[in-house]
Amino acid sequence: MWPAIREFWQDSGFLIDRELPDIGIMETDWAENRAKIPDSTLRKVIGKVLDQAYSYPERDKFRTRLEHGEDPAPPKSTSAIAARTRSWSASARANR
Repeated sequence: MWPAIREFWQDSGFLIDRELPDIGIMETDWAENRAKIPDSTLRKVIGKVLDQAYSYPERDKFRTRLEHGEDPAPPKSTSAIAARTRSWSASARANR
């Protein structure tokens, strides 16, 4: 299951920052939250040439925890996956 979780994050455009398979922890690196960049016609035109021309001052980081278990009836192996996100904002930091 570990390779599938790594592949999910990498296919989603995240770099893996930390892997601790012995305790079931995988963490992505900070990534820009590009979903909040306004999707205007000008952005689309400029974005085709210079994708980095627009930036948003928010970053997200994800931590995935994988836990193995047993289902007693009928006996079979199970897995539980939990994900947590942390966000960073330059504007929140500037307001401190």
